[in-house]
Amino acid sequence: MLCSPPLFVGGTAESNRNRKIASPCLRNRLASVSDLAGKKQFDCLSEYGLKIGLGFQIANDILDVSGSSERLGKTAGKDAKAGKTTYPSVFGMKKSLQLSEKLADEAVACLKSFGTKADILRQLALALFQRTK
Repeated sequence: MLCSPPLFVGGTAESNRNRKIASPCLRNRLASVSDLAGKKQFDCLSEYGLKIGLGFQIANDILDVSGSSERLGKTAGKDAKAGKTTYPSVFGMKKSLQLSEKLADEAVACLKSFGTKADILRQLALALFQRTK
């Protein structure tokens, strides 16, 4: 099924999915419907939304561990202090970084059939995973 995360951490997967992953997926679904996209394009945009949503969450988890409070504009290390299960706490930093990069690459690949019309979405996917705050 499209728009269901392939991997989640801890017991809060449903709330994370609803709050953070499903939102970009839903926005892309609505945009594709409003543009009367074909089924293939609709599915590609849905998959893109899922991948950037999950990748954004992983990147956020990584930044919480590796960033400074000053740079992030919020308290770094908050997740660990609160005992939250995060990708780095379960899989380690190296694996989390690899997964984030893989999701960015897969999100970009989802847009292949759109050609240059999707360049801004490609840039968005890469920017979300390369952010430092």
